[in-house]
Amino acid sequence: MAGDRAARGRIRVDLHIHTDASFDCLTDPVRLVEHALSIGLDRIGVTDHNELYNALMLKERYPDRIVVGEEVKTAEGVDVIGFFIEE
Repeated sequence: MAGDRAARGRIRVDLHIHTDASFDCLTDPVRLVEHALSIGLDRIGVTDHNELYNALMLKERYPDRIVVGEEVKTAEGVDVIGFFIEE
């Protein structure tokens, strides 16, 4: 299914998902990915607050499904998300 959509240039993505590494989420990272895939998402951006560990771990386990990101608060108090972070 995901391959068919990708072949047509269309995929379903959620680029702002937290795991239990964030203060505002209690979901186990593997359960989160399994649920996302079960509802038809092709990729997810794991964007925990100030933390990369779970995103990097999930990227190793699901290399074609995870976009590594991080949500950080700027000095001005604005939350921003960075993607494709490696460290």
